[in-house]
Amino acid sequence: MRRTLVLLTVIRSLSFSQTTVNPDISVLGDLLLINNNESTSLSTSGLEIAVQGYVNPFARADVYLHKHEGESVVELEEAFLTIERGLPLHLGLRTGKFRPSFGKMNRD
Repeated sequence: MRRTLVLLTVIRSLSFSQTTVNPDISVLGDLLLINNNESTSLSTSGLEIAVQGYVNPFARADVYLHKHEGESVVELEEAFLTIERGLPLHLGLRTGKFRPSFGKMNRD
């Protein structure tokens, strides 16, 4: 009985822990629906793709891509690596291309 309980606990923990390495992916869009008497159209003025996830137990990576209306190029808006644990004196490190925390829109 005890052996079965331990085996079920191990199997259950493996099934829940497999999703920790998958990145968080989100797509944000500024959509505009135009409804005329003649036709209905859906357009976007911008599209943003965010990919975030842990690269290892100590560091996480965040990448934000943006596409503006009328442009065929996808721009790198932000990309940075944050080391949260493992540095001496409990220090943290954030490096890469990111917007500074200035104003109301760019705060974490």
